[in-house]
Amino acid sequence: MTGKRLLFFCISFVFLTFCVSAFVALFFLRTHKIDVSVIRKTVDCVPSVVIDDGGNELWQFVYDKSYPVALSQVPQQVIDAFIASEDRYFFSHCGLSLRGIARSFFVNLYHGAKRQGASTITQQLVRLLFFGHKKTFARKIKEQFYALLIERQCSKQEILQAYLNNVCFGCGIFGIAAASKKFWGIEVCDLSLSQAAALAGIVRSPQAYCPLLYPRSTQKRRDVVLKKMLQQKIITCDEYEDALSQNIEIIKREEDQTGLFVREYVRSFMTKLLGKDALYCNGYQIKVTINKQMQQKAEQLFVQHVAYQRTTLCLPIDGALITMHVASGAVKALIGGYSFFQSTFDRARCAERQVGSVFKILVYAVAIAKGKTFADTCVDEPFSLSHGKKVWQPRNYTKTHNGKMTLAHALSHSNNIVTIKTLLDVGAQSVIDLARKCNICADLHAYPSLALGCVDMTLHDVVGMFNIFAHNGVYVEPYIVEWIKDGNGTIVWQHTQRKERVIKRSVADQVTKVLTLGMQHCSEQSNAYWSDEIDAIAKTGTTNDSRTCWFVGATPSYTTGIWLGCDDNRPLGEDVYPVDVAFPLWLAVTKKILHKKKKFVYDHALQELTIDPFTGKRPRRKRRDQAITILV
Repeated sequence: MTGKRLLFFCISFVFLTFCVSAFVALFFLRTHKIDVSVIRKTVDCVPSVVIDDGGNELWQFVYDKSYPVALSQVPQQVIDAFIASEDRYFFSHCGLSLRGIARSFFVNLYHGAKRQGASTITQQLVRLLFFGHKKTFARKIKEQFYALLIERQCSKQEILQAYLNNVCFGCGIFGIAAASKKFWGIEVCDLSLSQAAALAGIVRSPQAYCPLLYPRSTQKRRDVVLKKMLQQKIITCDEYEDALSQNIEIIKREEDQTGLFVREYVRSFMTKLLGKDALYCNGYQIKVTINKQMQQKAEQLFVQHVAYQRTTLCLPIDGALITMHVASGAVKALIGGYSFFQSTFDRARCAERQVGSVFKILVYAVAIAKGKTFADTCVDEPFSLSHGKKVWQPRNYTKTHNGKMTLAHALSHSNNIVTIKTLLDVGAQSVIDLARKCNICADLHAYPSLALGCVDMTLHDVVGMFNIFAHNGVYVEPYIVEWIKDGNGTIVWQHTQRKERVIKRSVADQVTKVLTLGMQHCSEQSNAYWSDEIDAIAKTGTTNDSRTCWFVGATPSYTTGIWLGCDDNRPLGEDVYPVDVAFPLWLAVTKKILHKKKKFVYDHALQELTIDPFTGKRPRRKRRDQAITILV
C-alpha cells in the first residue's frame, strides 16, 4: 500500500504542478507582450583591437555579422538541415517541445548527468536575443515564457529567418550569410547540401565545431546531421552518399595566418577576464608583448624546419617555440604547433613532455650554491642503486664512461652519471625547492632519476626556468598580455610582473659561464657557426628513446626554447639528437633577432680560471688546446 500511495502522491503532484504552470502560462500570455522588433535588428558592436609591442595592429576581435537574409533566399536544403538537426518538430510545436522535454528528462535521468537538451529553435532565438547563455533556473523559465510569446506574435517563417540571421557559428561569426562568406566565400543561395549540413552541425556547439579551429570536428558533426536527414527521409541515399564524400574545404585567408596560437590565447584570456561579448563588442585595446616581425620570421623558419624534419624522419613531427625578453619576461614570439588549422592545441603552453637533460642546470646550480665549484671532479663510471629488490643502472647517452672529469665538463657535455652523483651529494629536495622558486608546478619526486629530468614540463615553464641564468639568478615569469584599455582609453587591467631572485648572482653567473661551453660544444657537434661577437648559453634535452628534442638557449637579450617531437610521444628513431634536430632551428631564429646586449656581465667578485676539463687543475702544455675557462 505504501508504494501505491507514493505513486499516487507523485502523479498528483505532477498533475497539480502542470495545472498551476498551465494557468500561470495562460495568464502570462494573455497579459504580456514583448517587443519583437528586436528580431529584425542587428547588434552594433565596436571591435577590440590587439596591438604588438611597437603599437602595430595585429588582429581585431569583431563580430562578423552580415545584413539579414530573407528566408526566401535560403535554399530549402539549408532549412531542412537546421530543422533536422536542431528542431525536428519546429513547424508543429508552440515554441516548446513537450516531447523533447520528456525525452531529455528520461535520458538525463538514466545517465545521471545532462546528456541531452530540449531547446527548440524558438528558445534558442530567445536566448540569442534576450538572455545570453548564462545557465540559471530562472533564465530557463523566462526563456520558455518568451518562446511562447514569440510564437503568438510572430510566424514560423519570421522566427526561422531571425534565427538563421542571428545564430552563432563560432569565432565571432553570426548569421548564415556571414558564415557562408567566411568559410567558403559564397552566398547563401549557393550552399551545397554538404555545406548546409556542416553549418547546421556547428550551432550545437560553435566553439567546438567552428571549422576555422576544428575542421575535423566540423566534418564529423556534418556527417551526424546528414545521417539525421537521411533517417528523417529528407534526403535520398544517393544524396547522402554524395554529400558524405565531400570534404569541408575552408578558405584560409592570408591575414588569418600570423600568430594564430597567440591570438587564441588572447581570446581565451579576455573571455575568462571580461566575457566573450565584451571582447567582441566593447572596443577594448589590448597590448601584447609579441613583436610582429619576430613572430612572422619565427613562424616562417619553424614551418620550414618542421616540414624538412617530417620528410627526413618520415614522422609527423610537431613542436613549439617561445622567445622571451630576458630582463622583462615579455614573450616576443610564440608558436604552439606546425599548423593551427590542423590542431589548435598549444604545445608551447599546454603540452607537458619529459624535459630530460635540460633539468640538470638546477642540479649544478644547487651544487655551486652549497659550496662546490666547477673545478671539482667526479668519476664517470658504471653505477647502480638498489631500492628493495629493484636495481637501477643509469647510463650515459653515449653508453660509454670517461672516468674522472670536472663538473664543468659534466654539465657542458651532459654527463648522466656525474649529475646523479652530484644530486645525491647535494640532496634532491634542495633541487626541488629551487624548481618551485622557478614556478615549476609539475610533480617532482626526490628520486635519483630527478637528476636526468624525469619530469614532465611545458616549454613555457622550461624557458622561464632556463632564463634565470641569463638574468643573473632572477626569475621573471613569461607573459603575453601587457595591458587592456576600454573604449575611453582607461586601463582596466595591467600585467603585474613577478620578479624574484631565486639564486645568488655569483652562483647563476658560474653556471652561465659553463653553459657558454655547452653552446660551443653544440656548435662543434653540428658544425654550425655561432659568432663570438654575441655571447650565448645553451642546453639540450632528450629521453633515452629519443621521444623528445629540447633545445633552450639564451643571449644577453633573449631566451628561446624549442621542443620537437610527435604528439603521440613515439620514438623519433636512433641517432636522433637535439643538436641535429632542434639546434639548427634555434640558430636560424636567433640570428634573425636584433640583440641589443651582446655580452653577459658577470659578478665582479668572480675571477676567471683556466683549467683542464678532466682534472680541474691548470692545463698541461700538451692539453692546453682542451683547456676551458670557468668562474670561481
